[in-house]
Formats: sequence, structure tokens, C-alpha cells
Amino acid sequence: MSVSEAAPHDPVADRLLAEQLLAASEELTEQVIGEMYRDPFWVDRFGAPRANKHGRQDGNHHVAYLAEALRAGDPQVMERYARWLQQVLTTRGMCTRHLADNFERLGRAIAARGWPRHARATELLAAAVDALR
Repeated sequence: MSVSEAAPHDPVADRLLAEQLLAASEELTEQVIGEMYRDPFWVDRFGAPRANKHGRQDGNHHVAYLAEALRAGDPQVMERYARWLQQVLTTRGMCTRHLADNFERLGRAIAARGWPRHARATELLAAAVDALR
């Protein structure tokens, strides 16, 4: 099932969700990074200060692009972002699976908040994961 079939774009509701996401960006990013750093791979591979700094920047960018995709009602915003970021990060030693895992964790963190239309956000993140394949 495609994103548009699962949850049609509702401009007003999606704009409100985008604002909620942006307001919670730091918290969402913190949650995702906290989960990822339970695995010592991240610190061992990239070093704590570097991994922490870039992980937070990337997390906030993920949320910003997700908010833009919601406002635009266009899953391709996330799909294009995912493919672009894949090229950037794989040249810096991060594998595609780790990026997909990050998007999936973000989706779960959003779903756990139970916001109205949170499923729309998780569907857009799933579209980003699919674009990485």
C-alpha cells in the first residue's frame, strides 16, 4: 500500500503535525540517539563527540524534512532526502542499513507520542526507508 493510499494528505492536520514534530525535534532526536548509543558500535566507530554532534544534527534534519514532506503532502520529499543522505553518509562510513534503522526508530518515537495523524508521519518515514532499497 502506498503512502497516499494509506493516509490522504490533509493540509491543515498535516501542517499541525509538522509543527508538533518541529517543536519536539530535540526530544525525538535525543530518544533516537539514546537508543542507538546503547550499541557501543557508534562510539567505537565514530568517537563519542563526533557521533554525538553529527547524530544530533542529522536527527534534527530528519525531522525538518519530515515536517516539509507533511506540509507539502509529498512523500517524494522524504524519498529524495533519503537517497541524497544515503550518498552523503555512506561516503563517511555509515551504511544504508544504519540510516534506515534511524528512520525506523524515529517513526517509533513519533508513534509513541500518539499525536493525531502520527501514522502519516510514520508512513512517510517508511517511504524513505523503501527509497533506500
